[in-house]
Amino acid sequence: MFAGVLREQGLFALSNLDVSANGLVGKEAWGDLFRSIPEREGGGGGNVFRLTVKGTSADEGLVSLGETGLVCLAGKMGGRGWVRFEGLKLSADDVRDLATFVRRAEEYAKGGYLDVHNVLSLAFVVLSAVIQTEHSNFLRKICLANRAWFHHKSPYGHNAPIVGECPFFRALSLTRLPKVSELSLRRLNLTDSQARLLRSAVTAGHLPSVSSLNLSGNRSVGRGAWGEFFRSIAESGVGLSALKSLDLSETSAGLEAKSLGMAVKAGKLGLLSSLVLRACSLTDEGVRGLTEVVKEGGFASLTFVSLCNNGKVGRETMREFAVATSGIGGRCLPVNSCTIC
Repeated sequence: MFAGVLREQGLFALSNLDVSANGLVGKEAWGDLFRSIPEREGGGGGNVFRLTVKGTSADEGLVSLGETGLVCLAGKMGGRGWVRFEGLKLSADDVRDLATFVRRAEEYAKGGYLDVHNVLSLAFVVLSAVIQTEHSNFLRKICLANRAWFHHKSPYGHNAPIVGECPFFRALSLTRLPKVSELSLRRLNLTDSQARLLRSAVTAGHLPSVSSLNLSGNRSVGRGAWGEFFRSIAESGVGLSALKSLDLSETSAGLEAKSLGMAVKAGKLGLLSSLVLRACSLTDEGVRGLTEVVKEGGFASLTFVSLCNNGKVGRETMREFAVATSGIGGRCLPVNSCTIC
């Protein structure tokens, strides 16, 4: 019925179409709805510039449109719009048409913001395509997160392979993204090989403007890969020189805290103001290494640091770190669920 209204009445003033949480709508009905989105007189992009389909099976309707239909839908979204696909369930085969759709719908890149949750196959394939085109110069923010993993609802378990992730990380290692300021790869169950491709991107200077990097929740990356990543920061030219916020919580990165300290000591993280090392396997040795860097003048820009929930670190070691960092600006630091000022 709603699709019929769109067709008959036009509703050309429609700018935000939210059809979330309609789980009973079938494939054909979604296809009918997408085809019914009105266009301006004379063709060209429609007024709709935001389409939200969270918690539905709308992916089936999109796939049923085929490549031509998807490109048509992209045109209807208008020259300023973007689509937020959240909570869809796409197979690797389904992704191909959507990747074509996204390549044609330039606003995914020109809007500067790619935010995809629970659609990891779609996200990785789409990003691989976009990053390798001229549109990569428009990207400013890339956020990927596996919420199904976080909520323990994934039918494949925590260690499920993600279709398309390797092309994405290869593209990241080979392509310069000069304007990306935020890169979030939370809880994606990254592997050592993927972490090394990310390291290659850092070494090559492909992420010169990244000020916020979130790698939290990637428990599968091993100590060796983290060490290589931190050393690449220390040894690179541009590296992550613009980095202000680094979140490594719920990883094993703390095992290589000394290597992270060396990157700071090398002057490659001079702007770092927020460091989150919560529940990341820190040891007394690692924290002492960070403390020494602080005493030698490192972490000069630090305004917040969290070392909570690292049970292997002794209270005295935490206290020494807190005392050392208090000289930077007298801040209070969260330490093992306590606060030492």
